[in-house]
Parts: sequence; C-alpha cells; structure tokens
Amino acid sequence: MKIILTALVFCFAPATFANDLGQAYEKAYFLETAKGQIEEALVIYRKIASIEATDENRESILLALARLQWHYEFPNTIPFKIGFAKFNNGDSIEILEIRGAKAPFEVGATYLVRGAYTLASRDRASIALYVTPKQRNSKTRTSGSEHVTLKKGTGRFELSVKFEHEGWPHLSLYPVPSGNAFGMMYFGTGEWLWTEPLQLDPPLQDKVDGFDMEGGSLDNVIRVFGEPQSYVYGQTTFAKDELPSIYVMLYPDQFTIFMNDNRVEEFRFEGSKAYEINGIKVGLALDEALTILGKPKQTIETDRIGWKENTLYLTTSGKWAGGAYIAKNGLRLFFRNEVLSSLYITDNTALK
Repeated sequence: MKIILTALVFCFAPATFANDLGQAYEKAYFLETAKGQIEEALVIYRKIASIEATDENRESILLALARLQWHYEFPNTIPFKIGFAKFNNGDSIEILEIRGAKAPFEVGATYLVRGAYTLASRDRASIALYVTPKQRNSKTRTSGSEHVTLKKGTGRFELSVKFEHEGWPHLSLYPVPSGNAFGMMYFGTGEWLWTEPLQLDPPLQDKVDGFDMEGGSLDNVIRVFGEPQSYVYGQTTFAKDELPSIYVMLYPDQFTIFMNDNRVEEFRFEGSKAYEINGIKVGLALDEALTILGKPKQTIETDRIGWKENTLYLTTSGKWAGGAYIAKNGLRLFFRNEVLSSLYITDNTALK
C-alpha cells in the first residue's frame, strides 16, 4: 500500500503543480526577492516555463519567463559601497542587491537595483534611480529610471537604468504628486562613488536632462519641477483647472516650459545661464555656437526670422535687426548682437 500511495503522489504532483502555477510563481518570487534564495526560485521559474500554456495559466508562465529573462540580462552581482546619504523623519533606503550585464560598473551597460525602504514621513512618495554625469560640458545627460510609487510603511522596489556616461549613481525620494527630493543615497565603488554632502534638491540641469519629454504630461512636469508661478499664454493668465491646449508654465530665474496638448513642447531658458548642453549656454558667442553645432545648411540675411531647420537667419534690418536664429539638433537658439540670449530645448536627447 505504501508503494502504491507513493506512486500516486508522484504521478499527480506535476498535474497539481500545473494547475497551481499562480501559487508557484508567488512562492518563487518570495524566495527570490524576500529570502534571497535565487537558485531555488530559478528552479521553480524554469519548471513553470516548461508547462504547456493555457488561457488560465498563461499569465503565470509569462511572469516566470520575464524573471528568467531578467536573470539572463543581469547575470552579475555588482559590489558597491554607500556614499553620501541623507534622510529625514524616519525615512530610509537599503540596497539589497545590484545586478548588471557587466561587473564592475561600465558605461553602456544596464544595471538593476533591488532594495527595501521605510517611508515614515508621508503617506506616499516616489523613488527613482539616476546617474549624474561628471562632465557638464560634454554630450552627456543625467540618466534616469522611471519613478516607482511607494506607500507609507515598509516595502521593496526594483529600478534599472542604462549607464550612459561616467558619473555617480544614486536613489532619490520625491513627494507625490510633485516636489523636490527629500531623501537620497549615493552608491558605487571607486570613481563611481560620490561621498561629499549635497543639497537634496537636484539642480535644474539634472531635472531637464533626466526628464522624459515623450511622456512629459503636466502631472509629470509638476512632479519633477513643482508647481509653476503661473500658467500663461500671451498676456492671459490661466487657472490650473482651466488651461487651454497651448500655454507656458513660468518658473523662477527666467526658466519656462512650453506645453502643447498636455505635453512638453520645449524647455526655455530666456536669459538664464542655469542650463548648458554640449558647451552651449546663454551668453555664448554666435561663432562659438556654430563651431559646436557645425556649419548650417544655409545662411539667410533677412528682416525677420524664419523657421527652417539647420538654417542660420541673420536679421540685418527691421524690428529684429542685429538678431540671429538657428534650429538644429533639438535646440532653438536666439542671438542678440551675436550673443546667445535664449536657449530652447525641443529634444533633450538629440545631442546625447
């Protein structure tokens, strides 16, 4: 009888497993993320992936395949140290593991950070992973991940980002729906590790560089840049709940954001030197800007500016005499007396 029972258990176990893939996946995910028992979890993921898909179990199989792919893409455990960190009111971040395609950190590789958090200071917050570039006058940008929303209490998170340049990786906490960082932690090794004290609020340069203009909705703008001083278009000021399709968000220090159909059309620095891209910033001479951008396709002397791409307009008469304008590589540059007076960014990845 014992032999028969054992045989029955052996025969029916695979069928039971196949019918319980959701539970099996949850167990594997718990082993992987909460217990750190990765090899045991991988065994279960592979077993789930080997089951024939049905309408009922397809989602669990896809989830298991996604975890297997994740481990294939991030095969290496990356050593790290904690650098500068600052948190208030009981908030904290702990990095549990960093994985990547290459070890140690290397430009061009993608890395995933798995961590745990305690959020005590508010009901909700968001967390993001950034790599701040070392060189501000090169073609580099602040690399940034998507923001993940956190709830008050304790929990875990996963964030990944491609290291587009040499710099200093860090995790930052932000209010929801918007506001400046209220907690951050730098991590890395060697030249990748920042240890000096910093202000919690990232500079405007970082915010613009790391912003996803394709997904740049009003909510995302406010989350990153905060509420503007006002919403305007022409001479008209609008309430936030009565915005037209086209409007401008006014911020301090001559920084504005032009919105069109609830999406960011342009970041504008009109007289402000708070932003620099590839060596181009307000105050730069016209000939220096053209050296960086390259020779325009054509140069036109006129009494008013035109809008053709890669065309240099020189206004020699009329209302705009002494001005110049060129649009190229995701930038629109306005000059007055051969000096850059306004810098508009239509694509913050064009010079990447």
